[in-house]
Amino acid sequence: MIRGMSTPYEDLKAISDAVYSGQRMKWGDDAIKILLANGIKPRNKDGVLKSKNFSIPKSEKDCLVLGLRYEKKDGTLTEDLFVFRKESSTIGVFYKGKLQEEMIEYEGTHKWQP
Repeated sequence: MIRGMSTPYEDLKAISDAVYSGQRMKWGDDAIKILLANGIKPRNKDGVLKSKNFSIPKSEKDCLVLGLRYEKKDGTLTEDLFVFRKESSTIGVFYKGKLQEEMIEYEGTHKWQP
């Protein structure tokens, strides 16, 4: 990942391809580095990062969603979602369940409890 040489989507896609092909198991720190390189700081004041995941939305082609799931101080879980689109050089940032307004398949994921 060299800033200016590739888009955030291309960087995350390379990671996801390696994970799905079984060539890579640990990827979360590199995904966070992509966020940081694009001026996005993961939360750290009101929650503890518990898991990282990425998904491929059904409603949009050439798009990846990175999810960072936190346990808040009150014990509830919340997830911050970041959208990587192939045609964009920026990362979409969605907090407080806002992604479900654009992509219905993400309804309820923000406050999902196991």
